Amino acid sequence: MALGDVLEIHHPDTEQALRIPLAKGDRGVADTIASMRSLVQDANERGNTRATAARIVAGTDSRPARLVALFKWMQRNVDFCKDPKGVERIKHPDLILQEIAASTTGGARACVDCDESAPLAAALLLGAGFTPVFITIAEPGGFAFSHVYAGVVTGSGKALAFDPQEMRRVGNEARHGRRKVWLINV
Repeated sequence: MALGDVLEIHHPDTEQALRIPLAKGDRGVADTIASMRSLVQDANERGNTRATAARIVAGTDSRPARLVALFKWMQRNVDFCKDPKGVERIKHPDLILQEIAASTTGGARACVDCDESAPLAAALLLGAGFTPVFITIAEPGGFAFSHVYAGVVTGSGKALAFDPQEMRRVGNEARHGRRKVWLINV
């Protein structure tokens, strides 16, 4: 989530990415989160992520088992890649699912940054019946947000980390400075 100068949004309905100037600091983070939220909402309406989530969690018998199944699926199918310099790129979850489908037929695995992984994870969590959120964190001792990932709202109202890019298990969270939970409201 090291913000670039331009927010580049890739959507399945357009051939060209939408490129808009990106504000610096917290305003740029808020704009990026708003775009990510919109992609999750659109993915939920389209239904591909719901269908994928249903396939992933088929045969699981509990909420914790569904979370683990989704987490492990993300770890198996998505690699971390940095955005191009000066660009904060986000892809619609359906586009990432297309990359993953291509990878299972011999192509490279889907390669995404944290701000692309988080909307995919949030859309899959939503499709599996969870209430997802986005969580942004700063480096330990830092103030500027540097990473974003999905989270799950628990029965007690807390946000449980869901970060298959950085962590080995659901609920593990990297050491961090400032932290903010962003509601998705689908």
